[in-house]
This record gives sequence, structure tokens and C-alpha cells, in this order.
Amino acid sequence: MKIFALYESGESEEITSFCSSMDISGSVEQCARKLSIRAAFPIHDPNHGKLKAKAGTIIYVQEDNGDDIFKGIVFTRDISSSQEITLMAYDFLIYLLKSNGTYNFQKASLSSVMDTVCGEAGLSVGSTPGTSVQINRIFQNESLFSIIKKVLNDITLESGVEYVVNMKDEKVNIQEKGEVVTEITVDYEKNLLSTSFSDSIEDMINTVKVFDEKGECVSEEREDDWINKYGIFQETYEEEEGKNSSSVAKNMMKGLQEKLSVSILGNSECISGSSVKVKIPYIGEVDGREMYIESDTHTWDFGACSYTTNLSLVNKIKK
Repeated sequence: MKIFALYESGESEEITSFCSSMDISGSVEQCARKLSIRAAFPIHDPNHGKLKAKAGTIIYVQEDNGDDIFKGIVFTRDISSSQEITLMAYDFLIYLLKSNGTYNFQKASLSSVMDTVCGEAGLSVGSTPGTSVQINRIFQNESLFSIIKKVLNDITLESGVEYVVNMKDEKVNIQEKGEVVTEITVDYEKNLLSTSFSDSIEDMINTVKVFDEKGECVSEEREDDWINKYGIFQETYEEEEGKNSSSVAKNMMKGLQEKLSVSILGNSECISGSSVKVKIPYIGEVDGREMYIESDTHTWDFGACSYTTNLSLVNKIKK
């Protein structure tokens, strides 16, 4: 693994030898992937090389085979009297979070929304899923990322398919959540360092009543098995023109939430929005299943020559 800095002059420099540790992290809710680097910064030895990267410097991290696992821009540089420098960088999705827009989308397709919103931030669009859902929404001075998330949520409520936003090959991509299944398995015999498991009905919704514009209940969706097990957790939905209220109500349902937090031997394939297989026999609820990666943190300690990955996983199956 190698770390490079690309300076304003066009000069590129490998900076791996300066670094003492590095974290790369992301989540399905977080806009941009984040990189944090800590490095020595000797202030009393003029002959010792110093890291030149600063706010605005492009940082990219590559695997030994040359594949990029991060590329972004330094937002913050901190230099301390303890002779340490810390850099914090984000991938280019950060521009969607740092820019606002106002739009009136009427019968717009997802691809046209993405072209418009991303173009406002100077970003190119890569792949977007095909969907027949049309976007009818007005946005007033909202962050571009918030606009995209709300549009995707509208599509999810009608289709039942969840989506995540990521940056690949310097383009904004929309992919189905969990569509990419990593080749690695979280295996208690091979790579698992620690784990914790929880299940909760805190956010459960098992009954949705649909109301018309006059406030009259016109239909109801129920998950009777969940109701019998856990009691009634009810939500309401008001009919909207152009939307299938039955589909929306069904997709508002939320079941038992099962979460697994693991620390494993480092693996850069494990990225939020993808899914991973789990082999932990002593936790029967998740053993042998695929789980969504909700968040990931990859930590390199160059002094100890160690690399670990921490993942927060949720079950793909509603129950």
C-alpha cells in the first residue's frame, strides 16, 4: 500500500514513509469517504524532510497492484508542537455536501436529476440504476447530497430497493445497496478479531394506515407475524399523486433490526454499501448469512506494521 500527494504545481510525491498511521472510513449515511493521516513533523531538525501536503492537496492511496482505494482533497491540516502533523481529507463527494441548490423537478428521471445536481458541483455522473419512478419535488436551498438522498428515498419507498451513493473513477455512482458482495467472508476461524451483536425493535413499523387528502383512512398495510410477536408499531401515510400508496406503505415497514460489529484483519474490499458473508456459529441469528456493510473503518499502524478493518453490519433479511 502506497500514499501519494499531488501538489498544485503538478508534482506527485509518495509520502508513505512520512506517515505513522492512517484511517480511511465511510458509511451509507456519510456523504464522502474520509481519510486521516498522522505523520512526524520534526520542528527542530532542519535536515529532516517534512510532509508538504496542506489544505487543497490531492491525496490518493493505492494498493500494491496500483488500484486506488482512496482519492480526495485535504480539507484540514494541523501541525502541533508535539512534532506531529495530521491531515484530514475527503473524496470528491464532499462537494455535494458543501454546495446547496434550489430545484423544481417535475416528472424527472433519476438520471436527469443526477446530471443536474452533480453538474452543479462540477462532478461527472457514472452509473445510475434504471427506474420508472418519476421525481416530483421542490427543493429550496438544500445541500446537493441531501437532495440526492431524498430522491433516492422516494424511489425506495415505491420500489422497495435501497441505494447508496459512492465515488468511483472520479465519477458519482448510484448502486443498489448490497449489490456488490465482497469475496471475503467474516470468519471466526480465519480473520475475526472481535465482535459484538445486538437486536432491537426500537425502530419497528408493522402497521401503516393510508389516508386521503380529506383525512379519511382508505387502506391499511400490516405485518401480522410482527404484530403477534412484538405488538403494534403504527405509522401513517397520506396519499400522493402519481405514487402507488400500497407500495409506499409496504416499503415503510421496518422489522427487527440485527446489528453486528466486527474487527477483522484488514481488507480494503469491505466498503459501506456492499455486503459480506458471515461465518460465526456462536451467533446463530447471523451465521451463514450475507449482511449489509453500514459503515467501515480501515486502520493502518505503520509502526506496528498492522492493518485492521472495523465493520458495522445489518441483516439483509427483514424479520
